[in-house]
Amino acid sequence: RAKVAPEFLDAAKALIKAREEITLGDADGRPVALVGGHTIGGFIEEWAKSPAGRPFIAPPTNSGGGAAGGAGGDGVMVNPWSRETRSLADQARVLQEDPALAKRLQAEARHGG
Repeated sequence: RAKVAPEFLDAAKALIKAREEITLGDADGRPVALVGGHTIGGFIEEWAKSPAGRPFIAPPTNSGGGAAGGAGGDGVMVNPWSRETRSLADQARVLQEDPALAKRLQAEARHGG
């Protein structure tokens, strides 16, 4: 539900396991796993909004009538290397799918474009 980018899912799991204590707790008489003292769902919801979790979250996809076209129709709506719109998930995807576009977007971000 947190929409972690698939390419970062293993890294996100490893990071959480390394940083957080996972324990067994009780909820309404039933055993539940707790991460950092919170239910897994509650913890992930908060983590996804935190500075530690945000880079792992996939950006929303834009589609439908009137949706702005991205670089070659690949779904990139903004420059993922720009300071204001930085997205590690989009950076990884663009690097994999179109290295030439990635190079151009990196240069634009360096020059304030």
